[in-house]
Amino acid sequence: MSREIRAIRGGSFVAINNVMGTGVTLVAAFLLSKALGPKEFAIYSFCTSLTGVLRCLSRLGVNASLLTQKEEPQPEIYGTALTTMLVSSIVVAIPAAILIPFLGRFSHIPHLFWPGIATIILVPFHIISLPALTRLERQLKYKPVAIIEFTGQVVGQILAIALAFHGWGIWGPITGWSLRALFQSITPWIAAGLKPRLRWDPTVSRRMIKYGSGYVLATSLAQGRTLFLLAIVGRLFGQEAIGYMGLTLRAASLAAPFRAAISRVILPAIAPIAHLPAKLKEKINATVEMEILLSAPVTVIAVATYPYFVRLILGNSWLPTVELFPWIAAGSLLMSVHSAALSALYVRGYFAESICSTIISYMALLLALVLFGNLLGLQGGAIATLVVWPASWVIEVFAHRRLGISWSRNGVVWALAGTFACLTDIIGLWMLIPVSLIFAATYASIKARSVAMYNALFSRL
Repeated sequence: MSREIRAIRGGSFVAINNVMGTGVTLVAAFLLSKALGPKEFAIYSFCTSLTGVLRCLSRLGVNASLLTQKEEPQPEIYGTALTTMLVSSIVVAIPAAILIPFLGRFSHIPHLFWPGIATIILVPFHIISLPALTRLERQLKYKPVAIIEFTGQVVGQILAIALAFHGWGIWGPITGWSLRALFQSITPWIAAGLKPRLRWDPTVSRRMIKYGSGYVLATSLAQGRTLFLLAIVGRLFGQEAIGYMGLTLRAASLAAPFRAAISRVILPAIAPIAHLPAKLKEKINATVEMEILLSAPVTVIAVATYPYFVRLILGNSWLPTVELFPWIAAGSLLMSVHSAALSALYVRGYFAESICSTIISYMALLLALVLFGNLLGLQGGAIATLVVWPASWVIEVFAHRRLGISWSRNGVVWALAGTFACLTDIIGLWMLIPVSLIFAATYASIKARSVAMYNALFSRL
């Protein structure tokens, strides 16, 4: 079986896990928001975003270094990687704990300190499993990874919801995270057939960090966009607004389960062909088209059904999220155009370009948040995420200059069609006209890509 088909099949396991996991996350988010209310859900959203940034920083890009090595690393290398990342997680925790009070004051979240400290303490437990997960991903064994992650997610969310409804408040989700982190820190090692061993080799550690330093800064900046958005929203509109935006962002993840799966698989999948520009360009364009073709229908369905779920489960108290959701979901779909080019820059080590692109998008987001927020309130904050898309095209410029990769026309066209469809109820039914024209003009491409995906998934069974 070719590596390409193995990668696609592995990606299908991750995609299925992400779809089911997104469903669990969405249901849990609705139930937790109902139990916690907007103010405490704001703390929950802020802490989850903070966790994502700290986990990225603690990795130091060591896991990416392991993924992109040509030869299978020896067990001693995995031990050194584990030691390096655990030490890093402790180093990262100290300034993060010092900054918690400042973040609480800046974002108008008065009771952030102790939940934030608990979030920081859990970070090393998330790090422990990374070497084992990396080994499984190098071997494209995504089925056990999907089972472990989904099981941990379900068990943790059930405990979090139960405790939240029993009056534990924000400590219900934190207890659920603790159980999930403990479970997922042990089981990947069993699945990988390794034992977690601490080993220190300065030469190996420096070599991994040398590659990973640029990677960790680039990915941490990208991961921190949600935290940045929530912090500015809190500064402009208060703590409840963070709760509304946090639920909307979590619900919008329903629109991108396939993007998350493909982004995870693409790094080890394209590493062997990173030095072949023509082949790399072909695979990158195919990847962009595939993930948007899969994500756009799910996004449109999510936008159409979201208001009914909000009214049914949460009632009128969470209705502000209904106005935010179409803009956030459409912006997520548009940004998926750039994800494959970004991964190609990562695998070739062009981190400065990725960092520059992300900083430009941060500046555009801040400007758009202030401008649209002052004009349109919280809904303007959601519109700002859509406006950031033009600034993100810097990624494509760098990818073309460094790798010769040109953007996928089909991917952009299909993403625009999905965006028009998402905004139909807000702007007007006339938006369906360009959707119909785009579908008619690209019908042959859609059909060809669908057939290619089917053949890749189900051939050689």
